[in-house]
Amino acid sequence: MARSLMKVAALFAFAAPGSAASAFDANVMVDRILTEMGHEASRLGLDPITAPKFKLHAKGSGTEGEISTSFPEAIFTGLGSISRAERCSHLVRGSKLKMKCYVSLSEIKFAMNALLAVDGYPAKAFISTESSVGSNVLALIAIERTNGRVRVNVITPPTFALTTRVVKGGSSLVNQRYYSNFERALHDEISKQLATTLNGHYRRAVEGIVNRVVDL
Repeated sequence: MARSLMKVAALFAFAAPGSAASAFDANVMVDRILTEMGHEASRLGLDPITAPKFKLHAKGSGTEGEISTSFPEAIFTGLGSISRAERCSHLVRGSKLKMKCYVSLSEIKFAMNALLAVDGYPAKAFISTESSVGSNVLALIAIERTNGRVRVNVITPPTFALTTRVVKGGSSLVNQRYYSNFERALHDEISKQLATTLNGHYRRAVEGIVNRVVDL
């Protein structure tokens, strides 16, 4: 049965005229770019990458209670393990190259330590969690190279289908009315930070690698 894919945009098939196009294999090239990213991610500060500090406020069920959470320590891992998910489309015309390829984000995780304050009391409870991107979540990477100039665009999905598990602590949170609202707020924050990272630091790193490895 075909895997259900969370696609973010239509992947246009390009006609690839000419002998240069027929000799170019976009799948091999994207695999090479992503493999190089895996080798370089740590040096580039991408895997792991420290997440900006943030705070969350989540209300309990109904009108009862509120939890305030501070996240002084949080990291993303797995950006160096992003891999090709499908066949890529491409167009080669002279010195101009365009490629589009869906990549899997399933190896990306978000680990964090936080301090909790329930119903306004000073922060004293500790919680450690790990959040994972869904196994079928894809992003679209579009690469364009014209006269030696590279432009990369990363189109993120409408949802990262995040799931979160409590690794340590948090019993006062998990077993009470706060958790679902806390998790929802946490997933919203992680999604924003991940989209920013993919469209910022990660995208620029891919551009640098494309400049080095793509040779028409």
